[in-house]
Amino acid sequence: MENKENSKFVSVLKSLFDILQRPFSQELIYFLALWLIMSLPYAYNKYLELILTPCTWTQYVSYISYVVVVFYVIIYLFTVVVCANRLISRFLRLPFFVLVSFLCILNIYSLINYYVTLSGEFVEIIANTNPDEATEFFKAYISTKTVLIILLSVALFMALYIASCKIHCKKRRLISVAGFLFIILSSYCAYRAKTLHRLPFNEDFDFEVTINASNHPTEFLLDVENQENIQNVVVIIGESFAKNHCSLYGYEFETNPLLKEKQISDNLMVFNNIKSPKTNTANVFKYLLNTKLIDAENSKKWYEYTNIIEVLNKTNYFTTWYSNQEEKGLYDNLQTGFAKTCREMRFTKKDENGQRFDILLNDFEIPNHENNFVIYNLMGSHPYYAQRFPENFAKFVVNDYSKLPENQRETIADYDNSVLYNDFVVNTLFDKYANTDAIVFYFSDHGQDLFVTDSTYAGHAKQTPDSQEIGKQIPFMIYVSPKFKVAHSEIAERIKKSSSVDKEYCTDKLIYSLMDVFGLKFSDNDDVAKYSLFR
Repeated sequence: MENKENSKFVSVLKSLFDILQRPFSQELIYFLALWLIMSLPYAYNKYLELILTPCTWTQYVSYISYVVVVFYVIIYLFTVVVCANRLISRFLRLPFFVLVSFLCILNIYSLINYYVTLSGEFVEIIANTNPDEATEFFKAYISTKTVLIILLSVALFMALYIASCKIHCKKRRLISVAGFLFIILSSYCAYRAKTLHRLPFNEDFDFEVTINASNHPTEFLLDVENQENIQNVVVIIGESFAKNHCSLYGYEFETNPLLKEKQISDNLMVFNNIKSPKTNTANVFKYLLNTKLIDAENSKKWYEYTNIIEVLNKTNYFTTWYSNQEEKGLYDNLQTGFAKTCREMRFTKKDENGQRFDILLNDFEIPNHENNFVIYNLMGSHPYYAQRFPENFAKFVVNDYSKLPENQRETIADYDNSVLYNDFVVNTLFDKYANTDAIVFYFSDHGQDLFVTDSTYAGHAKQTPDSQEIGKQIPFMIYVSPKFKVAHSEIAERIKKSSSVDKEYCTDKLIYSLMDVFGLKFSDNDDVAKYSLFR
């Protein structure tokens, strides 16, 4: 009886071992194909990350090994399940291969056009967009090159699957032993990479906190240094404005004729050395309006920091958020989270023709309160550029750019027209406050790399140092009304002086510049004096 039980136990172990070794013995080509298809895009993306992160050769190998090994183990386990027996294999073998191939194609597309994989950051970007933006994104980035690479990938995947069905390996036991040893050794390498040399991964993104940002106020005490009691303090946040396509900064085409007039009249101060903390909107808004600094080491999440709207809600200022971007994405986006902390918020909708450029500005009247803090969130030059301006602003045409490569001309013409229309929009907002006591900040959330670092790439920025640097360069300017200059001459002079010295500054510190204008500071520190652009 005991011998029978032992025999049964041994039989079960043999059956289990047979199942566990099938990815190496019977399905080696299938397993290796899946592993390569899934891991290589992420390994390449990790390589792009490492370009931006100083590290030793040992760390480099460890990081790449970690990515490759993680997928080795994942794909091994899935292959064990898929190939457990003939019945399961019959129904799951091909669909699983198709699913992995599809994910790889998405990664290839994302890497070609956006230089990220289907990572947390990519998901966050998608979650902060909406169907219209997604459609425009694909219109902007689908190219012949992309289509060809995807078609070649599909052909390769089909060939690999056919090969996995027809090619059977010899020396199965030796291969199985080698496969198991690789799991053990490479897992140790992955453990070392994960525990000893951590890369700065993205923060967790808490959508619920974003949506209910007003329910998570931070505690702080304010001191009034010399409250200016300005009637209107306005912040206009542009979108995707490349500094090197702004004629105020020397661009050869006149893309900012109206703002130039404001500058000549000495009411518009243009700052030359301002950068954005990040190169996409979702990440920029983690730093833009709160006390979180890009270079500061802190374990807190971005939404746990004090923001300027919370500060002003404790004063006599009425806070308002006007937006030409849509309120809803896949989830409420970061802008909406901040907008909900204001006392009032309004969002535009597409017009009857479905246009999504900056519209309905006349509907955004100056709030009827004694003291106002107003934020305008513009659509600006968000890709797809051709849909960011009305027909009567199509001043620049392809023939104007004969010096450029042919593949760039239409894109640049569309982009410059969007900047020209943005000039009209921003100038209209300046004029709206011209007869009041007002100071108006205007800057873009981030810039664009328009064929500067790559003759075939136009977008926010690739994950390379030079492209990131271009993508962070933004226009930054401040308009002061005639009444403001008279009523607040001291701060007006400090602003004018600051604009003339090319002070290097990042918009992650914007809250301190705004508090400086208001004449406010936190009771427990002197960060306003430390981080204000005007000190």
